[in-house]
Amino acid sequence: MNKSPIKQIKKLYEQLDQFERPEGDNEGSAWNGPEIFPFLPPEAQEIVEEIADAARELLVRQGDWGEEVNVRGLNLVRKHGCRADFGPAQYDANRNVGYIEHRDRRIELSDPSPDVVEDPMAI
Repeated sequence: MNKSPIKQIKKLYEQLDQFERPEGDNEGSAWNGPEIFPFLPPEAQEIVEEIADAARELLVRQGDWGEEVNVRGLNLVRKHGCRADFGPAQYDANRNVGYIEHRDRRIELSDPSPDVVEDPMAI
């Protein structure tokens, strides 16, 4: 399968449309976030991960000082009906934040926040 990344993303979003947002207070939450992702069936989790990988491939490029937005990719995504953004965090230039969204299905592309400790026993 040698599809263009934007066609792959659109096809994956079409596949994701068959899955409902899980019950709960998660309106506006990212589909790969902790409020939604663990409650999705494995097939939907795989689609969400594939969207995130394809979007990062299209929207992010290696710059002189690390990852930066691929403006051509960003414009292409927006031209095809998705909302997207990627760039340095407002208060931490060493951390990138971004997302891709089609309809109400947002996928986070952000680097993990250093403020979030996933395993409290790891401290």
